[in-house]
Amino acid sequence: MNEWIALKPPTTILNNSEEMKSHLEEEIYRRWQDLWNEYNGALWMKKLIPRVPKAANEEIVPQNVYIAQAITGNNCFRAYLKKIKKSESDECECEQIEDAEHGLKYCPRWKSNRPESLDLNDQLTKQYMIETVRKLWSQEIERKKGNPSPPQ
Repeated sequence: MNEWIALKPPTTILNNSEEMKSHLEEEIYRRWQDLWNEYNGALWMKKLIPRVPKAANEEIVPQNVYIAQAITGNNCFRAYLKKIKKSESDECECEQIEDAEHGLKYCPRWKSNRPESLDLNDQLTKQYMIETVRKLWSQEIERKKGNPSPPQ
């Protein structure tokens, strides 16, 4: 019976529901961060979002469809479009693979308004991502119509 008692959580935590809630939340977020760190996929997303939120009310990224596309690399980037068979090529006009990281961080076409670093907490980064994804969509629409790329 002494072994059973020794395995029980400390009674101070059980006697205080706020302390227990706080302890459990910390443990959940710690484990979530560990899983995120160990995950081998989503490398571009992990560069933009290196840590999970520390509280349930902390926003990971702003609620914006263009920013979501920039972070996930889905929809307007040629690498994704080729993957879902909506494009024959995954190449950018600069002859590199056009994934989100290339398009937003390295591509010379979008250099003019690019911030020094891409930080999702920075309003300039958010605006840059929104504008770039919108331009990529416009370009893709024109491509489908058979028109040359719109001016940058």
